Amino acid sequence: DEQSSAAIEYAPPAMSPDEVVADAAPTAPPAPQPPGSAPHSAGPDSTPALLAVATDAAKTEEEARRHADLLAAGVRRFNLNCRKGLKFMVANGLADGSPSGLARLMRFTPGLNKAQVGEALGEPDSAALATLAAYASLFDFGGRPFEPCLRELLSRFKLPGESQKIDRIMEAFAAAYVRANPGVFSSPDTAHILSFSVIMLNTDLHDQ
Repeated sequence: DEQSSAAIEYAPPAMSPDEVVADAAPTAPPAPQPPGSAPHSAGPDSTPALLAVATDAAKTEEEARRHADLLAAGVRRFNLNCRKGLKFMVANGLADGSPSGLARLMRFTPGLNKAQVGEALGEPDSAALATLAAYASLFDFGGRPFEPCLRELLSRFKLPGESQKIDRIMEAFAAAYVRANPGVFSSPDTAHILSFSVIMLNTDLHDQ
């Protein structure tokens, strides 16, 4: 049969050397993925990485829960006794124990009893005085009138009943205000006397 013999005898034409090289060239690698994009499929090698991420997330959640529990316990202790509460919170890493650390703790921790904050700020020892000065410096008094700044400070805690403690707090406020507003008062002593007089006047008015 003529068609059968033609099919049997057919052989593909010989390839040129250039065509042989082109045919043997390796295929191009896949285009790199853009940064931050996820791979199309997760191979077996990605399983440990995924487990590590899940473990880290669980640890972070557990640490956050423990921190919240410690803070709540510290607030309860502080509201009963400010000294014991501060000691507990420093011991458990909620504050670093420095004057600035304790000041920020009392300034920004929600739920603290205002009367206990006032008692802590009015203590006479050197550590408490340094904490009081750091506490007063956390307020932005710059370019503002005297009375609103004093009112803002006193809105954060309740003044102690002892006049000596009040005087110490007013002295710290006056120093912070004069530092933020140079030239308004001739000296911090003037601002101190004014602030203490305002408090005493308001106390007398409330007592009547």
